[in-house]
Amino acid sequence: MFYDCIDLEAGSAETGVVQPYWTTVINERLPTDTKICLKDCHGKPTIGSRKPDIIGYVRGEPESIFYIALVGELKGRRAEHKAEFSHEEKGQLLSFLEDLLKLQTHRSEVTGFLSDGCFIQFFCLLLLQANLVLEEGPVDNLSSILSHSSFFSAYITEYASSAGRNLASRSVAVG
Repeated sequence: MFYDCIDLEAGSAETGVVQPYWTTVINERLPTDTKICLKDCHGKPTIGSRKPDIIGYVRGEPESIFYIALVGELKGRRAEHKAEFSHEEKGQLLSFLEDLLKLQTHRSEVTGFLSDGCFIQFFCLLLLQANLVLEEGPVDNLSSILSHSSFFSAYITEYASSAGRNLASRSVAVG
């Protein structure tokens, strides 16, 4: 599914290269039998008036704010061998996740990811005893761990449904 992500040139722009790449993956390569259905929404308000790049909806349910299971933000391609996202990039995703928690009052945790087309990092924002806690997963290489569509489906579903309980890295208090 992401077998050709290594062809994305380091330093490539989000809008000109990374977004079209993910659009192709979403529209042509993702399996259709998963619990979560990814949609390219970068031009469509989906969280209030905000427009995250990718939304994961619960499959079989209406594409509305109430059925958003996952939020994805795309970034420009990292420099070679730089597998990390900046605090600013993480902050942008965090603001989407905070807004989603405010709108989905029935939830106490939401999941999101950052990707540059070659790397992906999952995050979970939890509401614990009136405090927001952000859990960061490891940065993973899409070409090595997500080369098979069934594994990618399980990976996305695991992170969205477990809501971060399996994120094996660090937690940071927010707000």
